[in-house]
Amino acid sequence: MTAAQIKDCLAEHNGTFVFEYRGKRYGIEPYCDTEIELWYGDLDTTVHSLDEAMNIPVFDGKSLAEIADEIVIYEF
Repeated sequence: MTAAQIKDCLAEHNGTFVFEYRGKRYGIEPYCDTEIELWYGDLDTTVHSLDEAMNIPVFDGKSLAEIADEIVIYEF
């Protein structure tokens, strides 16, 4: 799935998005358009837009936009 496809799906669905990257499990919880939680291990970060969620480098030092074609999706 491309970064654009993931962003479109996140915009259309307000459900949990869980994926694996380099053997670690990560997730995105879009509570509303302005409160999106990104979780990874015991840490979490709240961002305030979908663009920020796609571009913040919290997934092993990279953004979701950078790693979109390398992830394994478990839940969407």
